[in-house]
Amino acid sequence: MLDGRFMAKGLALAVCLSLLPTQADAKLFKDKATGMIYATAGENREEYKPWGLDIGFQFFVQYRTELEDRNQPAGTAYAAKNTTTSPYDVFEATRTIMDIKKSFTNTSRARFVLDSRNTAVGNYDLFVRHVYGEQDFPSINSTFLFGEIPMPVIPHSDGLWGYRVQGTIFSEREQYFTSGDWGIGWRTKFSFLPLDWYTTFTNGEGRTTAEVNSGKAIESRLTWKVEQVEGLSISAGGSYLSGGNIVGTANTGVGVRQVRAVGDVFYVRPKWRIGGTYLWTSDEANSWANSVSIIGNSTANMNRQSIPLTGYSITKIQGQGFSLMGVVDLSSRWSVIGRWDTFDPAENVPDNSHDRFMVGPVYRVNDNIKVLANYESLDFNPGAEIASGNITGNAYDQSRLLVQTEIKF
Repeated sequence: MLDGRFMAKGLALAVCLSLLPTQADAKLFKDKATGMIYATAGENREEYKPWGLDIGFQFFVQYRTELEDRNQPAGTAYAAKNTTTSPYDVFEATRTIMDIKKSFTNTSRARFVLDSRNTAVGNYDLFVRHVYGEQDFPSINSTFLFGEIPMPVIPHSDGLWGYRVQGTIFSEREQYFTSGDWGIGWRTKFSFLPLDWYTTFTNGEGRTTAEVNSGKAIESRLTWKVEQVEGLSISAGGSYLSGGNIVGTANTGVGVRQVRAVGDVFYVRPKWRIGGTYLWTSDEANSWANSVSIIGNSTANMNRQSIPLTGYSITKIQGQGFSLMGVVDLSSRWSVIGRWDTFDPAENVPDNSHDRFMVGPVYRVNDNIKVLANYESLDFNPGAEIASGNITGNAYDQSRLLVQTEIKF
């Protein structure tokens, strides 16, 4: 229910955000003749970047109110989680990002991204998201990357969708792809075809887990920008990890094989955009016990962790799902946005899929501030609910209302 408390706090947040400066106001300018620094543009002034650094900031803040959970099972299994799932409301910053770029020559650059993530109310993790160098090879339209580099799939999809304020993109939210890892990458734009190819060779453990074995991952993406249809792009990508650890677990040295395939279609026009993603996954281990670990590989992942395993002696787990998303501009400031994610994390376990629905209006306060009033619901099939007897999981249906804000400058 949309009560007065929610509406009052949301209105107060919108008013405060409208008073913030625009991105143009945040720039500095240097007089070419005198060298003086000014806060406003003017004749004979150029944009000033201290030490030649291009510095940007991005914040995601929100007001969230959890609604009454549906299908609440009785008993201690649910009661133990009741403090975090009962109806309550909170102001929080979900992510804060500082992005620093430096160009050394026309063909060489470096980038450093510092990120913080809200892990619980009042508790934030500060970590390095990216730190890498780039070297262009103009004669072959290619770039070499090394360090903690951006991965081929997630950053590309995020950029096309353009509404990270609503949450992470489908394949990242399901925790099958990550946005960064340590390794090397090679990106090529073909001059004779409208194709963009990017491949990486990395540790395969993501940013949060240290590497202690020889397992490595290959991830690639090929994107076709359809010249005959302006704004249409089609991408196919995937990753392969063999001999590494189970993503999200301690480094036990257990060899596993993980295969991911993803396809994206985005059609971006001035007044609207639509997109779709298909995701297929396969996790294989050398014993049934390892299969249990694969499914429950992350305490933050309610989706795979919630699969009831009793009676299922399996060593390969395959899942698939898709996401549909769209946004339509109603005016220069107002839009409406919607998204539907559906995923079955283990096709050989019955009735354990889930659906996520998100919908709401978007208001652009100015060029660098978006405010989204978002309704979100997460529905699990009976096989993935605690009511089915899986007391080790936490897959209960949920719904919430959010006022989500993206601020960048």
